[in-house]
Amino acid sequence: MAGDVLGLADVWAGEQDVWLVDAVDSGCPVGSLQVIDHRDLLVLPAEGLSTHHQSLGENLRWLLHGRPEMTAIRFRLYGIEIGAPRAVLGLSPVTEEAVNRLVVELNAAIRYP
Repeated sequence: MAGDVLGLADVWAGEQDVWLVDAVDSGCPVGSLQVIDHRDLLVLPAEGLSTHHQSLGENLRWLLHGRPEMTAIRFRLYGIEIGAPRAVLGLSPVTEEAVNRLVVELNAAIRYP
């Protein structure tokens, strides 16, 4: 897959909810966690919230246009603000701490009542 979600359609087929986790560069403080629900995710501008060539919202719009049977899926993005991409291996301490917070949050979210 070349950095977009279009290649994941077969993996997601039949699912009700798809949660995505990605690094984002939106101008918020590094280490911020962002949760973007389905409706807001699908209207992201083409250049917004992605470190990839197309925005996640644009990719999802193309996916749902090409695979209308997938319109029943509710998408959610859990984004970790990384700031401008750097040519350094590994996570910064701030980003690593954000990843740990997100793991705790996701574990709590998947525990159904």
